[in-house]
Amino acid sequence: MQLQLAAHDLLDKLTAVVDLVAALRAGLLDPRWLRRKPLGGNLDETLALVSMAYENTDDFTTRSVSCRDGRRAVLAFLSGTVNEKVLDRSVIQPLKSGGDVQALFARLHRAQPTETLLTMGDVVERIAAGKAVFWVEDEPRALAVKVARFSKRSVNRAGNERVIRGPKDGFTEDLDTNISLVRRRIRSPHLKFVALKVGDFSRTEVRVAYIEGIARASLVEEIVRRIRRIRIDGVLDSAQIEEFVEDNPWSIFRQSVWTERPDTAVGGLLEGRVAILVDNTPTALVVPSTFWQIIQSAEDYYESWFAASALRYLRFFFLFAALLLPATYVAVTTFHQSMLPPTLLLTLANARERVPFPAMIEALIIELSFEILREAAIRVPQYLTQAVSIVGALVIGSAAIQASIASAPMVIVVAMTGIANFALPHFNQALAVRVLRFPLVVLAGILGFYGLILGLLVILVHAAGLRSFGTPFLQPAAPLRWRNVGDFMGRLPWFAQPYRTPSAETNPVREAPGQQPQPPRVAP
Repeated sequence: MQLQLAAHDLLDKLTAVVDLVAALRAGLLDPRWLRRKPLGGNLDETLALVSMAYENTDDFTTRSVSCRDGRRAVLAFLSGTVNEKVLDRSVIQPLKSGGDVQALFARLHRAQPTETLLTMGDVVERIAAGKAVFWVEDEPRALAVKVARFSKRSVNRAGNERVIRGPKDGFTEDLDTNISLVRRRIRSPHLKFVALKVGDFSRTEVRVAYIEGIARASLVEEIVRRIRRIRIDGVLDSAQIEEFVEDNPWSIFRQSVWTERPDTAVGGLLEGRVAILVDNTPTALVVPSTFWQIIQSAEDYYESWFAASALRYLRFFFLFAALLLPATYVAVTTFHQSMLPPTLLLTLANARERVPFPAMIEALIIELSFEILREAAIRVPQYLTQAVSIVGALVIGSAAIQASIASAPMVIVVAMTGIANFALPHFNQALAVRVLRFPLVVLAGILGFYGLILGLLVILVHAAGLRSFGTPFLQPAAPLRWRNVGDFMGRLPWFAQPYRTPSAETNPVREAPGQQPQPPRVAP
């Protein structure tokens, strides 16, 4: 009689499972309900719903195990994402060998990175993240075990932000590795990470890093709020996050700085900024940022303050050269020839004698040619990069001069402009300078210096109105903050910079006073 009742009970459970799966497939139930559905003790129902979520997925694998206490257990995972040898050793064999299930749960918590799951949505999501999930009959919870087999790149040099002196390691595509690189430099419980997930399908893990007690709490809350409101199918790189969280994504200037150097990200954290780390991205976003970071390099903080200051002023000159040199040449040769010495004017006139285009068209042609070469050098196979960039520039420049399409002074001006642009440390802001050259050349070719000044005023007004998470983009120059000018154009010695950036309003003092070194006093 008891056997007959048990068979009827099992049949009722299976019928309920079949009806539930049929209703879901027919669209009669809201899938969001399934995501929030708590796990029960019905093993067959859970298995059927998880299998339905991964139907037509060839690498979805389930393993059924009979426990020593008579209950059944099921493991579900994607075969290409887990280490099945470790899974067999740490989960399957202990289940088969017997013992209390609760004791096994506790042992796995100690031995492996695990997570307790209570809803169907959690189970489906953890399997997609490369974890093995197992649940036991009559247990209202499941356990996700991290035995991932995702391939990852080892820590290498930072390829785009090279320095002579200073750390050489760079971020990788693995989020856990990047977090460890940050924690290696800040060994304090005040370093906090806020865990987020973005992307309906990718479920990309995002970490918002800050130092509690230094970064403004309102800044951290605003960044987290902006990331949480993102609704998108998938996130492949931090650049997508960047455009969703910036104050003005329509601006040509980026209001955040990306870096592939852990020490640069940590330096921003110590100044009260916030770092955004995104899984599968070998860079970190550091916010808020200012325009003046375009002339600041990580190496400035590892060399002497005098050399670092001199290099920053030199980069400031490079900034103006990269932005204004072609436009200034066009304005002078087209409208303001009287500003040149007669000898130089005759030299330029002789060079341009056979060129059939106005100076503005000539500058645009040469600029576009060099931009094409620059882009081609990035896209071609690596072994052809040097040939395309150097040989291509020499051949095209010489051929353009011989064919009288361009003059030699114009080729020199454009080449110097490109070199000056390469000398700017931060690529995303240097890219804005690279684009702004073209409208300034057009304005200079139409209105001369009047057009050039008009274009500069428009750029200045736009930059002065920008904010990076509430921080003025031109700070500390506009508005002027005297206590922060020590790390602005130049760099004062460390002992002469007692204050952090304005991002750290809660704890603006960086160091104790009176640390300037003094020579020892020698007794007479």
